[in-house]
Amino acid sequence: RDVRTVRDLWREWKVGIAGPPVEQLEQLYGARWRPENKQRAWFCRRKIIIDEIVARIGARASEEAAITALERQRQGKSINKLCDLL
Repeated sequence: RDVRTVRDLWREWKVGIAGPPVEQLEQLYGARWRPENKQRAWFCRRKIIIDEIVARIGARASEEAAITALERQRQGKSINKLCDLL
């Protein structure tokens, strides 16, 4: 997976990268689209960031502001490290 930034993760969720949007897969299939343990673990870790973006948008931040704030919080570290911080 080539998701290295919060922006990439959000784009994969909303638009899709080399496939359908993850958000759409979740809506259509629930957990059935990620049957393997590795896929489930990948999804659960990244969903933490997606949920944080959604919460910030719900608290009246723009999508761009939410992504930028989390990208700053990431401080160049990996997406997995950001998951650990949240």
